[in-house]
Amino acid sequence: MREQFWCCHVDVVLRCCGVAMLWCCAMRRAVRHAVVGGDYESTPPQGLCIDPTRDDGSCFISGESRIVHVNGTSRATTTIAGSKTSGFADAVGELALFSGPHELCSTKHAKDIDSTAAAGSTNSNQAGSGGGGGAGAVYCAEFSGHRIRRINLVTRAVHTVAGIGIETDKSKVGGVDVDGALGTNKVSSPEFMCWDRARHCPGGPDSALYIASRNGKSLRRLDLLSGVVTTIHFKGIGIDSNDHRLYIAGLDSTPSGRVLFACINTRFIYSVDPETNTIEAIAGSAYRSPDTPSSNHDGPAKAVSFVTPMCLVIVNSECAAYITDFSGAAIRRLQLSDSLF
Repeated sequence: MREQFWCCHVDVVLRCCGVAMLWCCAMRRAVRHAVVGGDYESTPPQGLCIDPTRDDGSCFISGESRIVHVNGTSRATTTIAGSKTSGFADAVGELALFSGPHELCSTKHAKDIDSTAAAGSTNSNQAGSGGGGGAGAVYCAEFSGHRIRRINLVTRAVHTVAGIGIETDKSKVGGVDVDGALGTNKVSSPEFMCWDRARHCPGGPDSALYIASRNGKSLRRLDLLSGVVTTIHFKGIGIDSNDHRLYIAGLDSTPSGRVLFACINTRFIYSVDPETNTIEAIAGSAYRSPDTPSSNHDGPAKAVSFVTPMCLVIVNSECAAYITDFSGAAIRRLQLSDSLF
């Protein structure tokens, strides 16, 4: 189980550092040894992202109601926000409370954090210091808290940037999402996120996030400058009419603005155009119900099969996407067409 988990998250460092995959696997084992072998023994980490203010492979992980920094050199772990106590509180450091933190996205030039914050620390084990220094932020999808939270890496202050913590419709797993501005929008059970990496993104780099919950049949876009959340409704899904939802399990975006995501229940890889809301399957051989046995094999994109496609990450320099096949215990590489870029 542990080996599968780390296989599922190896892609994050591949994208952010551009290093060899074997090094990534070794780094994941180091993180597992430092964290799972310590206080996290009973609660496996749920999310992972690189520390954007360092260049030594340091990273952040989420789990057990807190966000922890792992020093890439010393392997020292430091809680930067939250504690073992679950709940909700926007506060500083360990006074902040989280409920089910999952996916993490980091940036070294967050546009909505205090520009007057200090630019680092002399403590080499502290997040946000060394390796070039500078202010940054980590955004966290809070699955059980139904919010998106932001942690300032310099001040360690935690703020809510989307959601009001309400699961509105108990008849549906995850409730109902509501668009609008901060204070009115509802983000039910957010589990997966990625940056809007489009060249034409109005606010520039790292100014908007795409959000999805595994039970959702839509993507959400959070504009960090305005705090407004909007829904991208899919058109032209073309899957079994008895299946009313796409179980999204990992997503990323391309410079052209397309969003790619892996789907657990159909075992396809999809591409979505947020401007037209159109969706198409770009990899996977045929729709399969969740109970249908499957095996992974390589070949042309629309002839391959996946077992449980989970995380997906795009490497622009290769014009390719890497996909972790959780139950298949494999990392798959998908060559993408130029039209997606």
